[in-house]
Amino acid sequence: MEEGRRWNYYEINLLRISVCSSLKDGNIGIINLGKEIVINKLNAAGVEITIRQKQKWIDEIERANKQIARIRAQPINTFLQKNFDYSTVDWARISASDFKGLRSISQLRQKWDNQLCPNLSKTKWTQEEDKQLIDLSKKFSNWNFISENMGNSRSAFQCFQRFIYLKQNGGEP
Repeated sequence: MEEGRRWNYYEINLLRISVCSSLKDGNIGIINLGKEIVINKLNAAGVEITIRQKQKWIDEIERANKQIARIRAQPINTFLQKNFDYSTVDWARISASDFKGLRSISQLRQKWDNQLCPNLSKTKWTQEEDKQLIDLSKKFSNWNFISENMGNSRSAFQCFQRFIYLKQNGGEP
């Protein structure tokens, strides 16, 4: 596996599709677990269960099926715009199956966390952000901690890059 190989358009698109698929699979899996419980109740129900209760369970199963269909039908961009906990993404499966081992789990996660995640701020840095970054970098050296305390959806890598830029271009650091 080449660590320094540049990412191409196909790989970037594949990563977006794979992350979306992994998140959808996770959401659908949770819904299916609930649905399975209701199906088991329905199958185990004897004569003591009213028709009304059985219909309630059938309606619950139908709602779950509709919810699954809505998740599957959502376009990638729409689905990824939602604030997800990307720690639930199955990076190992994406690396092994989708990328055939050509990209490591670490490479995939770093590319997502530092550049592709739609929750990241990609706007121009403001003077206030620069000042806050400089102040935090004087007190702390952990870029993950600095990023979290910036409160502006900047990744640790973005903060580090900006810090280096400011340092090299006459900024205060």
